[in-house]
Amino acid sequence: ADDPLGEEKESDDDNNVNNNNATTKSELDDDDDDDDDSDREYSNDLDDDDLHSSNEETPDRRSNRYHRVFMAYLTLFVMIAVIIIIAGAMSWPDDGSEESTAAPPTDDSASNNSEIATFYVIADTFYNEGDRDTMIRDLESLPRGTSDFLVHLGNIQDASVTLCSQQTYIDAKVSLRASPIPVFVVPGPNDWNNCPDPGIAMYDWHYELGNNFARKFFWDLPFSVTEPVVGVKDKFAFVQKQVLFIGLPLVGGRKKHDEEEEWRRNNNVLWVKNQLSNNVTAADTYRAVILFAHARPHPQHYDFFRSILKDINDLKKPVVYIHTHEGEGNFSHYKPFPEESPVFSAIQIQSGGSRPPLQISVSDGTDPIVFSPLHKQTTTPP
Repeated sequence: ADDPLGEEKESDDDNNVNNNNATTKSELDDDDDDDDDSDREYSNDLDDDDLHSSNEETPDRRSNRYHRVFMAYLTLFVMIAVIIIIAGAMSWPDDGSEESTAAPPTDDSASNNSEIATFYVIADTFYNEGDRDTMIRDLESLPRGTSDFLVHLGNIQDASVTLCSQQTYIDAKVSLRASPIPVFVVPGPNDWNNCPDPGIAMYDWHYELGNNFARKFFWDLPFSVTEPVVGVKDKFAFVQKQVLFIGLPLVGGRKKHDEEEEWRRNNNVLWVKNQLSNNVTAADTYRAVILFAHARPHPQHYDFFRSILKDINDLKKPVVYIHTHEGEGNFSHYKPFPEESPVFSAIQIQSGGSRPPLQISVSDGTDPIVFSPLHKQTTTPP
């Protein structure tokens, strides 16, 4: 007979087996899902590592990068150097490789390698307001860059009218500052020994117009200026464009005491001799000497000139003394001591503030002086 309990037991066993199988299958599915997630995470980790590995700079790649940067800078440097060389070559003067139709320069020709020194001279100015206004306009119209400097040869006033007041020297200083080129000043008799008190007059002149005038108001001097180490700065000297320029306080007018006259004369002689000897090493390079002073070479100053003529002759170069005249002296270019010194000549410029500055150029040769006035002169230089 059939056993109902046995059947029931078998049924329960079958159910348990089925349940176990279902559980096992579910666990296997869960394990499969975990494996898939693990594989994905591993794959992601592997991709990140590969990415970092690809971005990491190896020594070879670093060396290549440095090489490219170096070559870029080197190329830029070469390009800049080529541009500079080409630009410089375009600005270089002709080296004479092409034929020229110009005649070759002669010994007395100014067309050699020397630069031409050009300057202006004036004297006996600012005597009245009309002359002052005219001179200021002339000074303002001086072309910048075509001349090196200007020299005022003295007498900024009529001492009998102004009595050499300090304001007169101040007014002259203001007027001369209208010049666009450096200005040097030497004293005249109306600035000094014709004044009621020559000592005070020279003090005012030195303070307002002395040699340091050019340094105070024209500080971009293209040359080095020598001046007295002590005492009044009434002298100057410098070399510009192979010409030695010397300024002196040589005046006429009222005669001073004999002892003072002798001391000043000896002082001027020593100044000139020192400048010639100090520049003896440059004697082969400078081609001329220009002296500036107010007084003409008359008997009052013969002792001074005869004391320096030997030194001038020893140079074997042209020496020119430029001066003015007290009064209405005409223009003159002459040799004051033709027998004693054939290389020494003098130029007397016309006095008076109504006349424009006289332009003088120093070229080469035995007679190097060339005149070119700013405006037409009333008298033609010989």
